[in-house]
Amino acid sequence: MSSIRHLLDLKKETLFTIQPEATLKDALRIMTQKCIGSLLVMENDRLVGIINERDFIRKVSVKGRDIRGSHVRDIMTSKVITAHPEQTVNECMELMERNNLSHLPVVINDKVIGVISRRDLMRDIIYQHKKKMAKLDGILIDGK
Repeated sequence: MSSIRHLLDLKKETLFTIQPEATLKDALRIMTQKCIGSLLVMENDRLVGIINERDFIRKVSVKGRDIRGSHVRDIMTSKVITAHPEQTVNECMELMERNNLSHLPVVINDKVIGVISRRDLMRDIIYQHKKKMAKLDGILIDGK
C-alpha cells in the first residue's frame, strides 16, 4: 500500500494558501482560477484553518453572506484534521471518510508539506487494484 509521502512525490504541486483576513471574494477567485477545491488558511507559515467549496455552499450561499464584506476567518474550519506523510492511503481514506473531508493537509512538525484529496487517494487505490489484477491475470495465464 502506498504512503502519503509517495503520493505527494507524484503530485509535485504548489500549495495554495490564503490569509484569514482575506475576503471570501479573494478566496473564491483563487479557487476558481486554480481549479482547486480548497485553500489552506495560513498565518506566518502556520496552518490556522482550511476553506473549501462546501464552506461556500453551506456558510455563504445558503446563509446569504456577502462575499465582498466577509473574510476567510468567518467561515474557515479552524480545527483542521491533518495527516502525516508516513500514513497509508487506506488510513487517510478512512480518516477522510470518518470526518467527511474532501482535502487533507499533510504536516510534519507543524509544517504543511502538501495536501491530498479524496480523488488522489481513489486514483491510487484504483492503480493498486489494477496492479493486483494484472499480476493475478499473469499467474492464471502462466499457471504459476
